[in-house]
Amino acid sequence: CHNCELTLTNFLKFEKGVKDLKVDLKTNTIKVVYKSGKNTAENLAQGIKKQGYEANPITETEYKNLVGETPKK
Repeated sequence: CHNCELTLTNFLKFEKGVKDLKVDLKTNTIKVVYKSGKNTAENLAQGIKKQGYEANPITETEYKNLVGETPKK
């Protein structure tokens, strides 16, 4: 929902290394772009879980398949 999006956006924008994020409400997914060395997918997922949401890191390909993006060649 929109409130969930705001909650997670406000939380993630202050996490170390997060450069960008994209929420897809249709598939209930969040794509987080972050600097490696500053944070990890596991650490971000753990933070999301602390906010009360389910979080399971997936690959870029899995994300694109979920949201229907065509992979770049």
